[in-house]
Amino acid sequence: MVTEMARRLKEFFEERTTGDLRSVVVYEQNEFEVSYLRDDVAAEYTEREVATAVDDTRTESLMAPVYGDLYTDDHDDLICTIKVFPSVVEMNFVRSSAEGVAVALDAGVFEDSDGLVTEARAVAADDQV
Repeated sequence: MVTEMARRLKEFFEERTTGDLRSVVVYEQNEFEVSYLRDDVAAEYTEREVATAVDDTRTESLMAPVYGDLYTDDHDDLICTIKVFPSVVEMNFVRSSAEGVAVALDAGVFEDSDGLVTEARAVAADDQV
């Protein structure tokens, strides 16, 4: 598993978001590990709902090579997809097909965080060197 990437992303978001980190999940093709789950968020979800969300994230990562084929070469490989909901931002840092780290943040974090996504991308990219 990409636990080192997850550890670095967790530390980064804890430092930069002051309590807005909701969850960090490491996933591979057939398994996943919840690295961090804030208590109030854990109370909102059953284990089955978490597993279903991870399945969606894993499936999303399978599209990374397709995105690479859709865009010109200057885009390079897809690193992260972001879904923005009214109260939550879901970030999927794709390492390879069906492997990566999913991070959820309270949506308000982006109102006060210039460069947050760019810096997080650099944190995730360190693992791929």
